[in-house]
Parts: sequence; structure tokens; C-alpha cells
Amino acid sequence: MRASLPIATLLSLFALLFAPSSARAEKPIFKLAISPSEVSLGDTVTATVTIEIPGLVGPDRYWHPSAAEFKQIDSQIKRSTVTTIDPMVGQQLKTIEVYRYVLKPETTGRLAIGPAKMRYQGEDRETRERFVRVRANGFAGTKAVGIGHTDSEGLDAPGYLPPKGPRDDMFLYAVCDKSSAWVGEQFTVSWLLFTRAEVIRYEPTPPKLSALWSERLFEPREFFRYSDARIGEKDYVVALVSKRAFFATKPGRLTVAALRANIATVATAMGRGQSIASNEVSLEIRALPQPAPQGFDPSYVGEFRVGASVDRNLLRVGEALTLSVRVEGQGAMRRTRAPRLAFPGFKFDEPRDFQEEDTTSGNVVSGRRLYRYWTTPGKGGEQSIPAISLAYFSPSEGRYQFASTSAIGLTVEGDPTALRRASELELSAALDRDIRLLSTTEDVQSRVLVDFYRQRWFWYFLFSPPLAFLVVVVALRIRKRIQSETPRTRQRRARARAKEHFKIAAIHLRGERSAKFYGELSQALHAHLEVLLGKGTRSMRREPMSEFLGKRGVEKATLRKLLDSLDAFDREQFAPSSIEPEVMREALVTAEELLVAIDSQVRVDAVKTEGDPS
Repeated sequence: MRASLPIATLLSLFALLFAPSSARAEKPIFKLAISPSEVSLGDTVTATVTIEIPGLVGPDRYWHPSAAEFKQIDSQIKRSTVTTIDPMVGQQLKTIEVYRYVLKPETTGRLAIGPAKMRYQGEDRETRERFVRVRANGFAGTKAVGIGHTDSEGLDAPGYLPPKGPRDDMFLYAVCDKSSAWVGEQFTVSWLLFTRAEVIRYEPTPPKLSALWSERLFEPREFFRYSDARIGEKDYVVALVSKRAFFATKPGRLTVAALRANIATVATAMGRGQSIASNEVSLEIRALPQPAPQGFDPSYVGEFRVGASVDRNLLRVGEALTLSVRVEGQGAMRRTRAPRLAFPGFKFDEPRDFQEEDTTSGNVVSGRRLYRYWTTPGKGGEQSIPAISLAYFSPSEGRYQFASTSAIGLTVEGDPTALRRASELELSAALDRDIRLLSTTEDVQSRVLVDFYRQRWFWYFLFSPPLAFLVVVVALRIRKRIQSETPRTRQRRARARAKEHFKIAAIHLRGERSAKFYGELSQALHAHLEVLLGKGTRSMRREPMSEFLGKRGVEKATLRKLLDSLDAFDREQFAPSSIEPEVMREALVTAEELLVAIDSQVRVDAVKTEGDPS
């Protein structure tokens, strides 16, 4: 019985020392929720990924959930830090990240939303796969299912004029509500299908866009709604097959490319489709008047209103204040950016979070944005947040206008300068702990100890702790040697990661899938940086990322080009405005040049202290 004691002690010591740190610490929470779980075709589904990690550091890497049978309409990211008090362990800090995705199903049935994945402390984790039941809409045979409209008829299209000249028995006809527009002003293009036979299959190919930002107003999902029309000596039925709002990004003569479709009717042989194309639409785009007001953002073209409020008007010194700025208007709201605020006595960074709502009712793109800024007043007493002024261009007036809020008064009790001095004095006057013995017993006797030292196993127990310590030290050194890496191996692995994403991007380039192409370019840049620098960059905001890369040796010109490229890739990924192959190839070349420049500038040997996500 006594012979097994030193072996058991040694095994317990090994288990304690080599147990993974994640088993001793509180496990992170990582889950994916879907709401609702049953929808109709045309409705939206909200997927929410929640990450809760003890401490002030988020995950090393994060991968979005895959949803191949859904179209992503919107996405939001919210990050916060909360404090909890546990009677057993005391005060704890926890970092919470919430990723919210608005998805729209593109087919019916039981559709899967793949698991989200993250890497935390070198370990890969993933959520459970979720499923959504999508039903077909129960509309009658002539009813249309679209965005914002369900009963649109072709002859109601904005700017419709009857086509002229002799026509085929089936043709596509494009109409525009304007002949000229300002840069950033909305103009609407509608595509009508004229046919003399019943349509049994309709497969459209959207027009290629160049220097245009588009919003879909209407596209039928199941059945067309027909109207009667007579063109020349022929009788037709006409249906609205697509309606889109466009916003030009540069002046000059602009042409909206033709909409192409493969259409099969009861008159085509064996149900084979017939490929037809609509006419092109041309209009003159006028440049905005110069000079523009100071601080004017070119994305604010339309009609806008702005309002502001604070969460409270009376606060104590050192307390934070939340300023909410509400922007409403008609225009390309998805392109607009948060107002930049700068007032004496207050410091405002980018909004900590925002809410958005977009509508297309009445064939006009409009929406609302609610931005929340967090700040701490720099002085005490009676304060005032001045009026916030937003400059925009009104196409109806043909000149610049200003939307303004009212000034907001508030009172700060105390003096921030005195509060800072008092905190410094308290820190310097901290007292050392008073340590006393818990017991004053002079000697301890044990009959077991007296009997045991006479046994031969006493010497095994005596030398077991030093031997175990020596084994642990050797094992740690061996494991450290195995896990160590050189700057050259880190760079080689970073290039390999980026090369994988470039191969996939080249495939999307050949298929003209612009959203997936720009998504792979963004993945390539982030994957290269994360492996090269040993720290996740996807969850970073732009200012911390700029400071972090600048400390690692990235030059200002390369850094500015990198941040601009990441913004452009994200914008094109979630709201593509152009799928021109030449533009996409230029973006691919730019990404490859950026990686070469970063490799030559980053000081890899100074990154070891940051940790490695792999």
C-alpha cells in the first residue's frame, strides 16, 4: 500500500502541471441563434452569433457562418465589456462580441446555416449548425412577389412610354424615369417583358454595372402580373420583370447595360429557351456644383433630416455621456457615413454602435440611421453641445442645404482636473499589506512521522519532488523548442495562407462573382497579417489597426493603401456596384502588391510577444 504513494503523487503532479489552461479557466460561450426558424420565401431571417470570453481580449480569429442558399442583406457587429462579481472569485471582466446577420432565402425547403468558427488560445471552436424551414408563398397564379411591391403592373413603370416601330412577338423593353440626373441622385430603370405567348420559364442575367450604385426595388419571385398592350398591329401582354434604383458615382454620359434573359414559352420548340436582350438606357450625369460646403460628404445627395439627444442632462464628474444622432432621408442611405463630431470640451471618436432601417416604398430609396457616440466632458459646470449641422445636396433645389439640430445643454457636477489629481494621490498613498503568522505553536509532533522516517520508502518520498520538478523543467523546454518558430517560417506560412485565398479569388473572377471575389481578397489580407503578426486583425477597428501596424514597421503610404483597400473590398463585398473584369483584376494586383510591401516592411522578429493564433 505504501509503495504506491510516491507513484500516485508523481502522477498527480504531472496531471496538474500539464493540464491545459482552458480546463482550469472559465470556458468561453460561443453560440449561434436563428430567428425565426420558419419563414416564407421573400421574408428575412436573423442569425446572431454571440461570443463571451473572460478578460479583455477577444478571439484570435473568427469565421462567419456559411449560408450558401441565402443572400446577405445586412450585417452588424457590436462589442462591449461587462463586469460581474462572483462571491467565490471576486470581480471578473468579460468581453462580449455579437455578430448579427440579416439573411434572405433564395429557395424553399429546409435550408442549412453552417456553424460559425473561432480560434481562441490556439484551439478551434465552432457552433452548432442551424436549419430554417422556408415555405413557398401561397399567392394566386398571377400575383408577383417582390421587394416592397406585390402587385406592380408593367404599364405603371415610372417614365413609361410605348415602344415604337415593329416588334417581335417577345421582347424586353427598358424605360427610365429621368433623362438627366446629378451625381448621387436616384433614377429608376424598369424592365418590361412584352410577349404574345404564355411564359413557362424566365432566367434573367442582371446587367453589368459600371460607376453605378444600385438598389433593387422589385423583382417577381414566382408569377408575373400581366397587363394588356397593343404595339402597332399586335396585341401583347406586358409584365414588369425588374425595377431598380441607380445612383451614379461620377459625371458624364452614362449607359445602363441591357438586361438579358433566357425565356421559354409554350410557342418555343420543346420548351427550349430563347435568349433576348433589352435596349440600353443612356442619360447625362451632371457633376455637383463647386465649391462644396466644408465637411460635405458626396454620399449625402437627396433630402435629409437630422436630430440629436443625450441620455441625461445632469451627470457627475468622470461619468460618461451617450449622444444619439438620428439621420433620416431619401437617397443612397447605405452609402452614407456617420457624421464626424468635434466640439470644444468633448472628444468624440467613431460611433460605438448604430442602428439602421431602409425602405423602398413609393419607388424611393429612403432610410434611417441612429448613431450613438460615447464621450466624457472635459470640464465641469454648465456645458452645451452645439448644434450638429449636416450638409447635403438637394437635387430638387439644385443647391446645397443644411440640416441642423438644436443645441443641447447639460450640467457637470465637480471638477475633472481635481478628480484626476485625487486619483493620483490615492494611488501613491497605497499601504503595504500587514502580514502576521496564523499560529504561534513552537513545535509539532506526529507519531506517524516518527515511525515513517525509519522506513526505506522515506528516501523515495524525499527525492520525488526534486525529481518531478526536474522532469517538468525538461518537458517544458522540449515543448517550447518544438513550438518555437523563426521569422522566416512565419513569413512562409503567411504567404501560403494568402496564396490559397488568391486562388479562390481567381476562380470567382472568371465567374464574375464580384461579392465573393472581394470577400476572398479581404480574407487574404487579414489571413496574411494575422499569421505574420501573430494577432487577429479582423475584429480590430481601423484606428487600432493603424496604430498596431505602424508600430510593427509598416510605412504610412503602405498603411494608408492597405486600409483604403480593406474598406473598398468590404464595401464591394456587401453592396457590389461593379463587376467589370478589368476593375477586379486591378484589385487582385493591388492586393498582391500590398502583401509584398508588407513582407518587406514588417519587423517579424519583434512580434513574438503578441502570441500566435495558430
